[in-house]
Amino acid sequence: DFDDAIFIGRNEAAIAWICANAAWVTPGNEYLAEFARRFTPNVTVIGHASGAELVHLMQTAKALIVAADEDLGLTPMEAQACGTPVIALRKGGYLETVTESAGVFFDAPEPAQIAAAVERFESSRIGSSPAAIRARIEPYFAPRFREQVKAIVDAELARHARR
Repeated sequence: DFDDAIFIGRNEAAIAWICANAAWVTPGNEYLAEFARRFTPNVTVIGHASGAELVHLMQTAKALIVAADEDLGLTPMEAQACGTPVIALRKGGYLETVTESAGVFFDAPEPAQIAAAVERFESSRIGSSPAAIRARIEPYFAPRFREQVKAIVDAELARHARR
């Protein structure tokens, strides 16, 4: 779940801004419509997106931009699982789940900083291998995570049994 995510279109200068789970985001909401009118024509503001719509956006996006301070940052992990690189605030959980090989960081959630990060991303080769981005995040997938936790528990039980 996330409150805001910005996806950069893969083949054009298109941006989709998803505002999910915010209390003011309801179909036909005038505030959302007014909010959307403030952007240039290449920006589409989407209120709520279904799970299938989010997966499609993540799979077809050039990158995901996240600027909120998150403890974990599940949305960037989901994007990376789809092979999509991340442009993220250098703070919180993003420091654990986004690496320089799978994304670009910015230091403050300010337009100039985000724009500079997008430019660095555009001039890099990050994103040229969606399979590598996906492989990097696989340790967080449920089956692999369970295996790793089980191995740790088994090792601790064995160590404790030797005492």
